[in-house]
Amino acid sequence: MPWLQLRTGVRGQFPAQAAATGDVLLSAPRPIGSGIPGGAGAAQHDVVGDDQQIAFSTGDVTPAPGEAHVYRVTASQQGQVFGGYTVVLPG
Repeated sequence: MPWLQLRTGVRGQFPAQAAATGDVLLSAPRPIGSGIPGGAGAAQHDVVGDDQQIAFSTGDVTPAPGEAHVYRVTASQQGQVFGGYTVVLPG
């Protein structure tokens, strides 16, 4: 992700990838406005319908200075990726 070099302040220098130390989970989807999603998490969920929300959680420890965890959550339909978001946890 090119914009991560802004974190180091040096063109072409990026934070090192931090080692995975825990599970990364998504909550089951629930309607928007029905509170913070919770319950058992999974690495993947099928969402049916509009106006759904999920929660992202990780058991990874905070990375050391100069490292970062970068998580990518994608949305796909019929095998085609059409959206998603990126979560960055810098050290």
